[in-house]
This record gives sequence, structure tokens and C-alpha cells, in this order.
Amino acid sequence: MEVSHENYKSYHQYNEHEKYVTKRDKKKGVMVVPDIPELWQVKVDINTLNEDEQKAVQRLIQKIFHVLSYLGRKDREIIRAIYVDQLTEKQLAGRQGVRQQTTHRKKQRIIEGTQIN
Repeated sequence: MEVSHENYKSYHQYNEHEKYVTKRDKKKGVMVVPDIPELWQVKVDINTLNEDEQKAVQRLIQKIFHVLSYLGRKDREIIRAIYVDQLTEKQLAGRQGVRQQTTHRKKQRIIEGTQIN
């Protein structure tokens, strides 16, 4: 399969960036966020929680926003479409004009590369 020089260059730059980020985060003791999609579906009435539980939820939300701030625009759009807008991978793939498998791999790459302090 022939690949254009621009595509190869982009791919290589992305891989080098990923290596750098992984090495940097390892030094800082950053841990990987597990893929637990069912947590995205949890709905909590914060008023039913005690003060400590409310603070824990607030800390978790802050961590999520912190992690999302490191994602690029396209990656944030994928995460938003799947977890907030609740599109299936197949629906998102159709919108993007790619195969479902491509969308799945992108989602997995984002999740596996997403890290949290």
C-alpha cells in the first residue's frame, strides 16, 4: 500500500509525540485512566450525597476536564460524540465517512493514551 510523504510524516510525528508524552508522564508518575465506559452513564443527584461524597465527585469532574484539556480538537469531538452525545461507533463512523473499525481504533487510542494525575 502506497502512502503519501505527508501522511507518513504526520504518522511519524504523531508517534514521536506519543513517545515523548509517555516518557514525560512516566517521570511525573501519571497513571492511565482505565476504559470503564459504564461510568460515563452514571447519573447522580448530587443533592443526595453527603459533603465528602460531593467533594469526591467534584474532584473527579476536575480530573476529567483536566484530561480532556490535553486532547486535540478531533479527539475531544470523538469522545464527546460517543460518551456525551451517545452516538454508537457506527453512527460516528458514518458521519465521518470512515469504517466503524477505524472509529473504534481511534477511540481506543484516545482512551489508552489519556492519562490523569
